[in-house]
Amino acid sequence: MTRSILPAIIALLVATIAGAHAEMPLYGVPFDIDPPIQIDGDLADWDSVPNPIVMDAAENVTYRKRAWGGPSDLSGTVRLAWRADGLLLAAEVVDQTVLQPHSGADLWRADHIMLWLDLTPTTEPERELPGEGQYQLAVSPGSLDTGDAPPEVRVYRPEGIEAEGALVASRRTATGYVVEAWLPFAMLGAPTVAMNDYATFEVAISDSDSPEEPQELMVTRSTQPWEISRARLEPLVFGDGNGVGEGPSVSVPLTAEIVLQRGEAATLTFDRAQLPADQEPFVFFRARRNSDRVGGYSTRALQIAVNGQVPEGDRLSSGPVVAQMKDGRMQTWVTPDGRLTLPWAADYTSTDEHPAYGLVETHAGEYEFYIGGLLVDGESTVEFRNVCYEIEPDKDILTIADVELRGRPNAPGLGLLRPAPTGELAVYEPQTQFPKHYELIRGDEATVEFTVGGEDFELSSYFSAPDGRWHQASTEHYAHSREVIEHDEWIEVRDTFRNLSDENVPVMHQHVAALGDRATGVWLAGAKIPGASAKRNRGDNPSVFATAGDAGFGLVPLDDVFRVHSRQELEDGTVRLADRSLYLRPGSEYTAEWAIVPVPNTDFYDFVNRARRMLDVNFTLPWMFAFHFYIEPVYDWSDDYFRSWVVNKGANLVVKSLYGAGRLPGGGVKRGTLWMESDLQPYVDFQRRIDELFPDDSAKTAIYFHCFLDVDERNEQRLADDRLLTADGTHLTYGEGRSAYMKYYVPTVGSAFGADMERWIDMILDDVGVDGIYWDEFAYARGSAYNMDDGFTADIDPTTMQITRLKADTTLMSRDWRLQQVERIQDAGQPFIVNGMPRTRSLAQRKFQAFTETGSIGNCRNTLLYSPVALGDHLSERTFGDAWGVMLRALDFGCLYNWYVSKVVPPEPTLTSHMFPFTPIELHEGYVIGEERIITNRSGLFGWADDSGFAAYVYDRNGAPTEEYPVQRIERDGRAFAEVRIPEGYAAAIVRE
Repeated sequence: MTRSILPAIIALLVATIAGAHAEMPLYGVPFDIDPPIQIDGDLADWDSVPNPIVMDAAENVTYRKRAWGGPSDLSGTVRLAWRADGLLLAAEVVDQTVLQPHSGADLWRADHIMLWLDLTPTTEPERELPGEGQYQLAVSPGSLDTGDAPPEVRVYRPEGIEAEGALVASRRTATGYVVEAWLPFAMLGAPTVAMNDYATFEVAISDSDSPEEPQELMVTRSTQPWEISRARLEPLVFGDGNGVGEGPSVSVPLTAEIVLQRGEAATLTFDRAQLPADQEPFVFFRARRNSDRVGGYSTRALQIAVNGQVPEGDRLSSGPVVAQMKDGRMQTWVTPDGRLTLPWAADYTSTDEHPAYGLVETHAGEYEFYIGGLLVDGESTVEFRNVCYEIEPDKDILTIADVELRGRPNAPGLGLLRPAPTGELAVYEPQTQFPKHYELIRGDEATVEFTVGGEDFELSSYFSAPDGRWHQASTEHYAHSREVIEHDEWIEVRDTFRNLSDENVPVMHQHVAALGDRATGVWLAGAKIPGASAKRNRGDNPSVFATAGDAGFGLVPLDDVFRVHSRQELEDGTVRLADRSLYLRPGSEYTAEWAIVPVPNTDFYDFVNRARRMLDVNFTLPWMFAFHFYIEPVYDWSDDYFRSWVVNKGANLVVKSLYGAGRLPGGGVKRGTLWMESDLQPYVDFQRRIDELFPDDSAKTAIYFHCFLDVDERNEQRLADDRLLTADGTHLTYGEGRSAYMKYYVPTVGSAFGADMERWIDMILDDVGVDGIYWDEFAYARGSAYNMDDGFTADIDPTTMQITRLKADTTLMSRDWRLQQVERIQDAGQPFIVNGMPRTRSLAQRKFQAFTETGSIGNCRNTLLYSPVALGDHLSERTFGDAWGVMLRALDFGCLYNWYVSKVVPPEPTLTSHMFPFTPIELHEGYVIGEERIITNRSGLFGWADDSGFAAYVYDRNGAPTEEYPVQRIERDGRAFAEVRIPEGYAAAIVRE
């Protein structure tokens, strides 16, 4: 056969680029997960975006280093995020003199951020100067002190391009400025990007302190001497929500084609040194059993060996070991002894196109194996042997084609996973006694002092006033009183403020522990902070946990307002829980309730479990949720396949998305009032099919609902009072680019939009007649509403401590309306599940199941103080193997799992069949203990601190049930334990009887 050499040329170009940047770390741009970041000059929604680019060291100064006066003169942190149609950029800059009098082409002369981006780094790699495919953009904060020049985006390369569609917002800070921008690719004439796309980039912060001296200083990500060159740009990959991507692969062709008769073998040689040292090795090939037409599959037909060792199924990286055909049947791709199933075919595409034999999750006849740990120094070999069953000579021929040695960065070391342990196992059982472990030493108006675990801790409280000073007692503007209440596991603090004036009074308050060098660990909003300073403002897990010596303590806001406003902060060994947005109406009174949770050890999850008991959130989670997208499954799927889709997922709540109502002319999804005007027959038929397939009522149904978004342009006028307007009067959209057609409204009791949303719920439950509601992005609309007033929230100048503008937090503004809807759904006994934690105590007390999206798996931390459930990752899950990996990673955070991607289906029932119902007792890293069951991805002795019976189910690295590692019952001192000994990548469910 004739083989194109183009893939080899591309591979060599990629290898050349990778070699040029061999010493530069691959930077992963995080995906901007929902809800999108808003360009408003407030960087709070960047708090959880990973991979900040910090430029604060002398080596970052690559232009006029001698003029640099240290980090206070010029330094900063730049963050990037992406969506398919553009980049988001945010910068927090430290600059003693902020100066930008210029606009247009001259803005480079003063303070700005510059971004260079090469989206075609493998094209003409020998060309050093930028050209086609390379872009240069500047983001200016504008004249923040004088207003002479507005914030601006400028495109310098390609020349002549206007920054059409770009958005930018900036804000002055005490130490410099912040600026953020939306940079659409369409503005540049550049294509959209996808996950794992490769590029190169550089980012710089430029400074000028004098109008007469342009661009006095520059700090850059690269520490190489400054020059304008493509070779200077560093490698970048568009990653997932965690900022993790595969980056470019390197391919080394080994042979174009091998033809083998039955019993024959062929050996190829290669050297590991042909790949970059920091990349993991794989071998790729295509193979088929020769046939003039598609004829299904030949099992156990081919065996390969690398240096005489047969790679088994757990090394298969091209797809699942058990693959599903389009007709619903399953095919084992690799047997336990490493023999491969091949398609009967004349080529490598026709089987994929076959209506029965085509595969759902992979490509027929394509194989890639991880071969790390199988190679030797110097020359290695890969052998292909025809071991097919005998028919007749003309039909016993195998063809192997396109054999390649591949290298991939960030590839998993599949051959290095830990085996099942031997010897003594750790014991895991829940705490059953909850004695008081601390001693309260002092609790006055401004100080709480206590001892726990042999460590002394002191918390000091400070309250702002319009006089521009921090106080620790009442002022002429407000009266303050405090009540300190001891509980067995926590200390409750109630700070009451009463406005003594006839004006609105801002009252920021912060509760501070100065640990200094004593601090051994700090967690903000559930995330352990590696550095010396950080800020978070999470209303779903608004906690601070800090350790010193052999003990620690947590801080948790309790009342609705403090939970929503709370900021969690760390600065050089000092931790704070603060509200920087509170104001009091004339004559009003408000009580900020918060808790101190002393912990007699340094275990973060001990704090979590104490806090969960305090918050009373260990309620039953009943639902194994599974999303059901699109129309085809309602009408085209066979009964057997539809039933197996539900059963194999273990789903008892199947949710239909909005796609059933059709699309808008521009391709957007109908929602809100336009959804209600659509043909809803697909939803009626969806309910009918579930009823027919599950007459025992074992599978319930629900339909998607969202209370903050609408897409009907007519509502701009009809619902003008309910729009969410930004500080400049703009109607806030869900995001930029493709998402801008969705606009935010705020439902309130008695409002027109609230009535519309109530009607939507009525239509779902009554007109369509499904069982329940799935409520997306339940707790809040992104951004504050500056055309509304919730009675508690304001922008407060941190220096003058004066109110600059009243606004409404959408969680608080919509709280009462949302509470009414939840109560009526729950009181009717209808299934109810939401995306996102409730964020207020008022709604958390209703005790309904919630999950978090895992576009960033770190979002699992958001669930730890309410409903510990992770939704599958729609960004990375393409196969069941992907979903299995997300399940295991969610368990690492103490979370269960719900299904997101409807096209991902396990070939048989898996771990999710044993997850729910689940009533949490304790959450831990790698395992969760519930009243009904224990789910674990690690080995140990697990029990309930009693003699309960149980049934155990073990699942292997592919998520398939296995009896290879049986769970034994062990009894000690009248207590029963499940002895779990499983290799890494396995999981087990221990179901109480």
